[in-house]
Amino acid sequence: MESQLAPEANLAMIFFPFSQMLLFGVFYLLAILNRHKSAIHMRYIIVSSVSLLGPTIGRINFEAVGLGAIDMDLWFMNLTLGGFIIYDQINKLKSTPYYFGLGAYVLMHWAYYSFSSTDLWQAAARNLFLL
Repeated sequence: MESQLAPEANLAMIFFPFSQMLLFGVFYLLAILNRHKSAIHMRYIIVSSVSLLGPTIGRINFEAVGLGAIDMDLWFMNLTLGGFIIYDQINKLKSTPYYFGLGAYVLMHWAYYSFSSTDLWQAAARNLFLL
C-alpha cells in the first residue's frame, strides 16, 4: 500500500518514533549503568518504558470523546512522569531520573512540533533513511 502523504510529511512523521527510540535507548543505558543501585535502576527502567506509551496511547481514537485535536499520547507520557515525581516527592524519595526523563520527553515533544518540518531534519532523515 502506497502512502498518500507527501515525502516531506512522511519524513516529519518519522521524527517522533525515531526520537522515542533514541530516548528509550538512552534511558535503558542509564538503567544498565545503574544496575547496582536498584532504586535508580528501577526509575530509569520506568522512564525508558514511557517511550512505549506513545505508540500504545497514540492508537486510541480520542475523537469519539471530543479530544481528537489533542495529542493524548504526548500528554499521557508527560503526565505519567509527573505523577511519578509527585509520588516520590510525597514519599521523600529521590526522583532525579524522573525529572531528567520529563525534561527529555518535553524537549522531544517540543522538537516534534518545531523541528520535524525543518530543512535540517528533512535532509538528515533523507540521508538516514536513504530516501
